[in-house]
Amino acid sequence: MRTIASVPFACRYRFIDFTLSNMVFEEGATGIEPTVATGIEALESSVETTVGDWANISLASVKVTPAGSGKVTFVSSEPGIIAIDNVAVEPDANGVASAWAYGLSEGTATVTAYTENGLTAEIQVTAKAAEPVEPEVTPAPESEAQTSG
Repeated sequence: MRTIASVPFACRYRFIDFTLSNMVFEEGATGIEPTVATGIEALESSVETTVGDWANISLASVKVTPAGSGKVTFVSSEPGIIAIDNVAVEPDANGVASAWAYGLSEGTATVTAYTENGLTAEIQVTAKAAEPVEPEVTPAPESEAQTSG
């Protein structure tokens, strides 16, 4: 059955109607081959942060080859110790994907980076207690009344 747009007008088919009616559409035939990660490697094996602070895992980021081969998902083994922000990240032009780790409590967690096709890399993230900062005490200046007496 033809739609009204494909019925000849003034006894003529339009050129575009003829062309489209002869096209064969195949599922998945885009001509673009998807890129698949062939390797994933943590550039550093461990990162440290303090409780209540963020640590950028860009120094311990994951390099995916080839670049542009899909998102990398970061998952913490201990979400009560280390929380991850930017969980699913698209690698940059160099194939490096980065995330932020937040120290919730003292301890160590393994952050695992997964590619879309199941390759993994692990990074140990340790959250340490923040060192107490001692307030700096400066003596009050002596007033002239105290020194002249």
